[in-house]
Amino acid sequence: MRWIFFTRIFISLLAVIFIISIAFSIDNEKSLFVIGILVSIIFSFIIAAVISAGISNEIKSLNDAAKKLASGDFNTRAILSDKGKLREVADSFNQMVERMGTIFSDLSAKTEN
Repeated sequence: MRWIFFTRIFISLLAVIFIISIAFSIDNEKSLFVIGILVSIIFSFIIAAVISAGISNEIKSLNDAAKKLASGDFNTRAILSDKGKLREVADSFNQMVERMGTIFSDLSAKTEN
């Protein structure tokens, strides 16, 4: 997933270099305006890439925990550093895993008796 992040930045930088070369062929006032817009666009792409990389990592962590649960590991927990909605999903997931573990333990105890 990191290569996507760096690819986006690389493509953005190539676009900026191309547009800056065009901007310098225009008069000075217009070229400064174009460069200002390009710098804003680049920062927007970088910020978007960083945010999407962070969200992707959180979702991957939650997905890994769900796969462990599917394999029967009731001791797994989703640990997320984010405090937003994904954290709420992770907390709900952890409560579900705990409850499922309790239910399966109770069922196992009943079938043994």
